[in-house]
Amino acid sequence: MLHSLLRGKISNPEESLRENNVCVIMPMFNSEKYLEGSIRSILDQDISDWELLLIDDGSTDQTVMIAESFAQKHANITLVTGHRRQGPSKLRNIGIQKCRSEFIAFLDSDDMMSPNSLSSRVEAIKSDPLAIGTYSPVSLINPQGLKLDLNGTKKEIVNFCDLAGNLFITSCILVRAKQIKNLGGFDTNLLYGEDWDLWLRLTRLGYYIKCAPQSHILYRQHPQSHSHSNLHRDFKAREAVSEIAWARDKRCPDVPTYFREGLGPASRAMANTQRAFTTYISCIFIGNEDEGLKILNDVNPPLLSLSDPQTLASASRFAILRNAVVPASEWNEILKNKKDFVEERSRLHCPYSLKPFLDKYLSKLFS
Repeated sequence: MLHSLLRGKISNPEESLRENNVCVIMPMFNSEKYLEGSIRSILDQDISDWELLLIDDGSTDQTVMIAESFAQKHANITLVTGHRRQGPSKLRNIGIQKCRSEFIAFLDSDDMMSPNSLSSRVEAIKSDPLAIGTYSPVSLINPQGLKLDLNGTKKEIVNFCDLAGNLFITSCILVRAKQIKNLGGFDTNLLYGEDWDLWLRLTRLGYYIKCAPQSHILYRQHPQSHSHSNLHRDFKAREAVSEIAWARDKRCPDVPTYFREGLGPASRAMANTQRAFTTYISCIFIGNEDEGLKILNDVNPPLLSLSDPQTLASASRFAILRNAVVPASEWNEILKNKKDFVEERSRLHCPYSLKPFLDKYLSKLFS
């Protein structure tokens, strides 16, 4: 089911996208103060397979002049004008429509990315067919560019249920262009929270968003930003997004059964399969194989494949130590005696569909 979704329909089946190329979409409005730094962070990337679309929203300052100076010097930078006060989500959708690259990344005109941000995220998404997107961890900075010692999530993978809370800013995400085009991009009926809504729709299809941990995004905080200047509207819009996520979403007709009714049933199904898996591992560890095989029937392989192996490995250690009734100080001794046994027994009984996840999980458990 998951792999068939990955080969899902796109809006234009004849469209040919440039492999390994990234289209960076940057909406702009009166961005003269920070725009040059944002553009230069793209020019400083350690790969050259990218194009940058600078899409103006009717700026009245020097934004267009600055953008034009870069577009004239660099063939892979394109300036798009002629739009006026349409808002960032409509501008991003214009960029999505124009994109002819395999991947799309977003960067706001007051944010910056590390030189390895695009290459790290492309490498992460190409290595994992269940990753519909990848993200660079975020560090918040003040208007002058100084770090605020506040950071975003660093979870290894983020699935539909994880997104019950809004974990990402738009600037940190890179996605597969075909899938985002197929979903129609950002919902322009939402003035705020449209990015969170899109990540929810993408992951509801049965994928996850994967971390590229060695890269980062600098997310600038200032009172003039789109969300900061309209805090109450932003809050109400995100409330509406949350309500959609907890129910059926008619914009996503072809989703796995366990995500169809929204976050409530999905979270219960995800929690149950993760709990069953950690208990199964605990049974194998202490030699209660018969009980472990019974519990294995409650493990849903597709849902487990959308789980974070590091989180489950940490949870398993607790379950193992509790059921084996030994102190944590003896963990290394347990590993020495049990590692080969557990790997052999779990692989013997584990369904083939769980083996790829099991490899990742065991490497985390025994690290």
